[in-house]
Amino acid sequence: MTNWYVITGGPSSGKTTTVDMLHGLGYTTTIEHARHYLDLKRVEGKTVEEVRALRLEFQHGVLAMQLEQEASLDPEATIFLDRAIPDSLAYYRFLDIQPDAQLLDALRHVSYRKTFILDPPRRGLRPYRGRLRATARPCSSHRGIRGSPNPGCESANSQPGRPSRVHSGSALTEPVKDA
Repeated sequence: MTNWYVITGGPSSGKTTTVDMLHGLGYTTTIEHARHYLDLKRVEGKTVEEVRALRLEFQHGVLAMQLEQEASLDPEATIFLDRAIPDSLAYYRFLDIQPDAQLLDALRHVSYRKTFILDPPRRGLRPYRGRLRATARPCSSHRGIRGSPNPGCESANSQPGRPSRVHSGSALTEPVKDA
């Protein structure tokens, strides 16, 4: 098992804001690869709509970036990930794409210390408006793959297979200690 903590949730739930806050507190963090992939394609002159229209290519590109990054991380280091490989499975399912061998193999090898699923903000809070918002919210694969190829996903509430739910705007009250 790695010493990595996954921050995940639906669009505008505060994932990147939370990861940025943790980075500001001195923790090692990662970027969200779907956003980065879109940014790279925009530099190439493509629109967000053009990139998203090629759903399988988009998902493969994001997965490749995630695999490369996770392979480069120290499994002993305390790291907070802005989404992780199991999120790809959630999007494959949401988009009705059959998971391919690369994704299924990756899922057999991932193991995270804990996963935090952020709920969308409560009414009255303004979501991040600097990017195109999804029109639907896929379920998190961290929740949906219990009993499938991601064993060892310990949840923050100590119930294996049941990640913690955190409302946007919640504060972390205790520092994370290395195992």
